[in-house]
Amino acid sequence: MEDPFAESNALLGDIVINYRTIMSFGEYNINTIMTTYENMIIGADKAKVRNSIISGIAYGYSQGI
Repeated sequence: MEDPFAESNALLGDIVINYRTIMSFGEYNINTIMTTYENMIIGADKAKVRNSIISGIAYGYSQGI
């Protein structure tokens, strides 16, 4: 199964490794990068919650039978 946080982890790793370069981009570009990262995290988190709900319903159904 593919890790939903793989893309956001890769972005965060690049930010940490290239810290000085990122800081030289300026405040507007840094805010854009951080907004992109936040959107990646929110999307991955929503997918995890959806999968958890589906698993819970399936488990409850199997226990009910």
